[in-house]
Amino acid sequence: MVIANIPNHSTILISFPSIGLMPDTDRISSNQKILYVEDEEVTRNTVIHLIKRRYPGATLLSAANGKEGLEMFRDERPDLVITDIVMPVMDGIRMVKGIKEISSDVRIVVTSASTEPEQIIDAMKIESHQYLCKPINLQELFTAIDEGLR
Repeated sequence: MVIANIPNHSTILISFPSIGLMPDTDRISSNQKILYVEDEEVTRNTVIHLIKRRYPGATLLSAANGKEGLEMFRDERPDLVITDIVMPVMDGIRMVKGIKEISSDVRIVVTSASTEPEQIIDAMKIESHQYLCKPINLQELFTAIDEGLR
């Protein structure tokens, strides 16, 4: 388990269930791209590091807000987008709507600390394929990645 206190922010917790972080080269081909959009830098860097270890063949992209994520999507066309909802500049819902205008079939995984029904409904409206509650459980995240890249 990783716990990080970020000045002027809440505590970040990432759950590490008893799963292997060893490379899983059978699941992802080398030409697949994953975009991870998260405004909390410690969470973003930690999750990217763990995804790279688990899926060394994938190309990992990251962005700190929805605007950066949408621009990166336009440039890179990833196969899977994993995004937070509440972010500065542009939230995850607006970003995903923009992404869906470019590519309606891209797979989306939404992560959020919120359990507010409105945000869950918004995530359903944008046709996200998974909704993962924070703290992020790595087994759930890896399962969502596996399913999103099939």
